Amino acid sequence: MIPESIVDKSGVNEVSASTSKTVYEYARYYVEHGFSVIPLKPKAKEPLIPWKEYQERLPSEEELEKWFKGKEANIAIVTGRVSGNLVVLDFDSEEAFKSFVEKLRKASETLRIDINNTWIVETGKGYHVYLRLPREDLVPSTRVKLVEGVDLKAEGGYVVAPPSIHPNGKQYGFIEVDGERHKRIPYTEQ
Repeated sequence: MIPESIVDKSGVNEVSASTSKTVYEYARYYVEHGFSVIPLKPKAKEPLIPWKEYQERLPSEEELEKWFKGKEANIAIVTGRVSGNLVVLDFDSEEAFKSFVEKLRKASETLRIDINNTWIVETGKGYHVYLRLPREDLVPSTRVKLVEGVDLKAEGGYVVAPPSIHPNGKQYGFIEVDGERHKRIPYTEQ
């Protein structure tokens, strides 16, 4: 069965086009859309807090304020059932992602539409493709090396999310795949 998209393109563009530009505002946006989030160390991938409980529940508004409001921190989205059956394909390189996109061009029209209508994030070295599965019993555990150059982030995992800064200094950002081009959706700090 083809996974359901997280949101349509208007939902992706809503993040970039809205006035929500701080990490705190991104955190609120993610939680409002059913994603559990946790704070990460600035310019790093390590959690700032013990995060096991956020695999079971969404953080409160008070927690979001404490973690992100006026603070320098990266943000992660917890994958799995807590975030609406979220799984993320984590491509370690641009080459692995391009190979995936090329295979999509040869796939069914429905699959191409689903992938083009979900969140795609450019990371520090590769890409994340977000998908929501239709039932929680379909959500697998996180797996390293699903295939060469691709990990699966699912139950028991998390992904660093926009507008975080990768340890190499590159900012995570949403992109749109349009034919062969990858157009980055701009992020502007307030």
